[in-house]
Amino acid sequence: MIPARPLDRFPIIRTRSVEEMRAALAQIYAKPELIPENRARTLKAVLNQCALQHIKLGYAEYGAAARLEFPETNLVSLLIPHRGKGEIVVGGSSAPMTPERGAIMSSNMGYQGNYAADYELIALRIDSNALTKKLSALTGIPVNRSLTFNLTADFARPAAQSLRNLLLFLVGELSNAATLLPPVMLAEMEQALMVALLCGAQHNYSHLLEQPPPSVAPWQVRRAEDYIAANWDQPIRLEDIVTATGVSARSLFRTFRQNRGCSPMAFVKQVRLRHAQQLLQSAQTTTTVTRVAFACGFDDLGRFSKDYQRVFGELPSAALHRGKGAGSSQH
Repeated sequence: MIPARPLDRFPIIRTRSVEEMRAALAQIYAKPELIPENRARTLKAVLNQCALQHIKLGYAEYGAAARLEFPETNLVSLLIPHRGKGEIVVGGSSAPMTPERGAIMSSNMGYQGNYAADYELIALRIDSNALTKKLSALTGIPVNRSLTFNLTADFARPAAQSLRNLLLFLVGELSNAATLLPPVMLAEMEQALMVALLCGAQHNYSHLLEQPPPSVAPWQVRRAEDYIAANWDQPIRLEDIVTATGVSARSLFRTFRQNRGCSPMAFVKQVRLRHAQQLLQSAQTTTTVTRVAFACGFDDLGRFSKDYQRVFGELPSAALHRGKGAGSSQH
């Protein structure tokens, strides 16, 4: 669930000064120009940002109608409205910002934002080089031309809706002061957002992601399983699986599901649950369900307990109690 003001745990600035807001924006996005309507000198501005390895999640409000002019950068930007009305202009094209539509700006492409006084936005910005590598891993084809997105993100499309939902879920998790996401989970959520953007938005390589991928050999599926089993406690990246198997991620995922009845990432969860079971069964005095869940890459204790019970037929707390009893009986 997203609070009234997202990402408040990661403040950049709260200010009424136009100059201070310009300086804060320049810290995170080259040197954009901020021009309040009627040249007003005061705002009621808020800027939050959480930076991960390859992506930045941001929130902004200005408290006054304004125009912003953003220069070219190496970032791909997805903007979605949180409240109010806005518009993005790139060259001669414009994209109204509504609950049903967002905007995607390709890298090396400047743009202008026209925002009403009540406008608030959530932004996802991704390093274009990391996104291009992810696309190559998905398709198995070198990306020789710049990745260029359609300006409008139509959230009526199911794939685009999934992208928005995933983005809002991660923003909500990060905004929750009670949540401390495991590093492994953060890295994999970051990857999931990149894949969701590539699959959920329209761009000049979309046709490669829409055609059925070729199947792969059974030994390549086994090699993927071996890689996952050996690296279960690390972030599982598409690029690493591709290197281990020698096939595109989409081809591997399709054959993996056909042969194993689940996706590779579902298999990752199964492996991590088995390791969690082992930790609970060999529990020490200081072992807790929360520590085990965190160590095995699970950030949501309720979800972990449900998944554990579904697979093993008991709650992790029961396994922990039995494990501590077994440990004490050995002394």
